Amino acid sequence: MNYSIIRYILCRVLEFQAMFLALPCLAAIIYREKEGFAYLVVLSLYESDCRF
Repeated sequence: MNYSIIRYILCRVLEFQAMFLALPCLAAIIYREKEGFAYLVVLSLYESDCRF
């Protein structure tokens, strides 16, 4: 089993999800909502997951 290609594909999927989680964060900043920080935490977890 080729673990490096599986890791590569999973990281691309996580980056794709993180890109779409940035949209609610942007809307929360514009409308000054506090719930956007929850999306920001999840976004940072997705981005940091592929950096090991």
